[in-house]
Amino acid sequence: ANQLNEFLQGAVFVAHNAKFDYGFIRAELARCDITLDMPQLCTVVNMRRYYPGLQSYSLGKLCEEFEITLINHHRALADATATAELLKLINARRTATE
Repeated sequence: ANQLNEFLQGAVFVAHNAKFDYGFIRAELARCDITLDMPQLCTVVNMRRYYPGLQSYSLGKLCEEFEITLINHHRALADATATAELLKLINARRTATE
């Protein structure tokens, strides 16, 4: 828990449905008397903002829509890798509109 907390210092917590993942990790760290307080970026929220009008914003459907490889869906590494690809799309759209 201490190593994870140190690793997260100064970072932004990025996840697809970030509130769920952040809440889970925050609760587990709290069991070790560690308070997690960091900025969050939710790829669901940001995909809705920068890519409005899609039929679904689930990770699987977004990966299909944008041809992002997602093998072993609902496994940590696969979902994190796909989420990183979504973040790249979000950042590209965000920079283009600013």
